Amino acid sequence: MPYLVDRMPRNNTKNKLEKAVQEYFDTISRTVVPDLKLWDFLNGVSDHISKLNADFPRCTASILSSWNTDQSTFSYDLKTKVDIMVSVGFDRMKLLYFNQPS
Repeated sequence: MPYLVDRMPRNNTKNKLEKAVQEYFDTISRTVVPDLKLWDFLNGVSDHISKLNADFPRCTASILSSWNTDQSTFSYDLKTKVDIMVSVGFDRMKLLYFNQPS
């Protein structure tokens, strides 16, 4: 079952690093990530945030965090997987788990 990357409402940026992270989130928004590739996707996002931190050393480093929301937007079966939130503090995106009909 895939996850849909959904960009949360944007916040104003304070520096070049935040702007670069926001632009990166824009490029991956509305991407469908297969269930088996989820951790590869999250590791790729983490690696990209680390690269952006290195590109803008004068800015406060962005730290990526993620957590389960204990709910699923598209599935009402409580035994299915749940949505995942990904945040860098000032900006977030949600990975929406959706159960495709059989």
